[in-house]
Amino acid sequence: MKKVLLSGCLIVSLLFSGNLVFAESVNIDSTSVTIELGEEQYNSSSSLSNEDAIETMAMVEGDFLYSSYKGGVEINCYFGYGGNVEVPKTINGLNVVSIGREAFSMTDYSGSISKISLPDTITEIGALAFEDCTGLSSINIPQGVTFLGEFAFNECKSLREVSLPNSVISIGKACFKESGLTSIVIPESVTEMGEDVFQDCYSLISADIKTPISSLPAGLFGHCNNLTSVSFSEGLERMEGSPLDVGLFCGCGLKKVELPDSLEFIGDSSFQSCESLESVSLGSNVKEIDDAAFANCPSLSDIIIPNSVRTIGRSAFAGTSISEIHLGNVEVINSHVFTNTKLDHFVVGNSVKLVRDYGLSMESIWGGYDDTLKYVRFKNPNTVITLSPYTIQEGVIIIGDEGSLAQAYALKYNRSFVVNGSASDTYEDENFPVTCSYRTQIQNIGWQGYAYDGELSGTSGRSLRLEGIEIAVSGANNLGVKYKTHVENYGWQDYVTNGVMSGTSGKGLRLEAIEIVLTDDDADNYDIYYRTHVQNIGWMNWAKNGEDSGSSGYGYRLEGIEIVIVEAGKAPPSVDFASGESFISAD
Repeated sequence: MKKVLLSGCLIVSLLFSGNLVFAESVNIDSTSVTIELGEEQYNSSSSLSNEDAIETMAMVEGDFLYSSYKGGVEINCYFGYGGNVEVPKTINGLNVVSIGREAFSMTDYSGSISKISLPDTITEIGALAFEDCTGLSSINIPQGVTFLGEFAFNECKSLREVSLPNSVISIGKACFKESGLTSIVIPESVTEMGEDVFQDCYSLISADIKTPISSLPAGLFGHCNNLTSVSFSEGLERMEGSPLDVGLFCGCGLKKVELPDSLEFIGDSSFQSCESLESVSLGSNVKEIDDAAFANCPSLSDIIIPNSVRTIGRSAFAGTSISEIHLGNVEVINSHVFTNTKLDHFVVGNSVKLVRDYGLSMESIWGGYDDTLKYVRFKNPNTVITLSPYTIQEGVIIIGDEGSLAQAYALKYNRSFVVNGSASDTYEDENFPVTCSYRTQIQNIGWQGYAYDGELSGTSGRSLRLEGIEIAVSGANNLGVKYKTHVENYGWQDYVTNGVMSGTSGKGLRLEAIEIVLTDDDADNYDIYYRTHVQNIGWMNWAKNGEDSGSSGYGYRLEGIEIVIVEAGKAPPSVDFASGESFISAD
């Protein structure tokens, strides 16, 4: 006879005469099953009625205890001695469809299981099903499995690889936490994931997130310190944060990150303490970077804030090696954003409405000062500066307009103040690489993601009209853009500026031509070139600095556009074009 003792925290429920009872140990031989229930004991050959005996015997098959589940069978417990385990496809003519809660964990031999073969009838793997199977090195997850429960493979430290089929829809909290995985592909079928799914997988090197899931949960890859490669799919909109130092990629070994253009929100501590992280591409549509998102990334020096960003949270870039930063259209600077960085000056742009307490102070949140910051320039005279001596660090020179709120702050706290453009204003601000970003609204498609610096926005060869366009520039301290379009049934519209839509939305009207002009003090230092793909013609030649591009009087639609900014006097990129002209008119 074989007696299997179960861990005290494992509860196996069985049905006797309509009542649930809980097994503490099971004795199995070829003719009887003895189930111990506390101090009581039932035996299938004597202690139970015939009906109960039949019911009890039906719940044991080989080394497995099972029960009825969703028209099939669920494996509730494994009683074998480990090694290679094969789960049967059917039991008593019913398909085995589920591995139940704690089915292979918490038994005397869970650590001795080395391989598990699951049948193709399985659709669910329950919570903690294989938890603490520390010797498990191989398991197949069949096509058809839709659900992986929380902690299902937690602490499977010998499990180096697993293939998730494209049927999996839901992955529970901490499903593979502290496992030995070295790589993972999350399939397109996944629509739901819990927190901490791969947290503390110290051997994990690469992750391919193929699912277009809109939100990634906090702690998903937290503390995977050897994770050096990760890829994302378009469709991702949010990286959920955690204030408890277990952000999405907190403590990972990533060196370079390219985020998708669909991303809008980067949550608390998402990349905190990624000590090897050097470069981040934020995509073109991020609106909010939350608290400590990139804090304590000492190697991070290369990052561009896209014009879409409006809010940067507290300590978002504290403890990085950033020495230059351009904030695009950020509206609020929160506390300690750039503490312990290598910034020696800071330009507060026209878009900034508010600087909060400690917003431009290098005082560390851990105590002490970093005295690298020498001066701060305010471009907007109406930027509100929180009235506190700690908003701008003592010893920092403040530059701003005469009569500005920046000057009022300097007077109140006895700080050095220099008027913008005065003889005393000898401070030189760097010009960042000038970038032109633009996107178009397209017939049958809607708004595309942003294109940059000569990339195509729109389509080619699909005969779809452009209906609207938004254009913005970033990089130079005093450079803007204005543009206007020729619209079907309307003609030329008025100029709009810096990211505002020109054209129409929801009216089904084609754009036929466009003019683009650089503005502000630095406009003379650059040329803006643009060319359009026109119905029945193809690509036109480059136009520049306010020249017309497209057509008028023919009723031809614009189908695509490319825009690039170069230093004044330099030639645009060499391209092929169908027409030597940039604009044609029937008038």
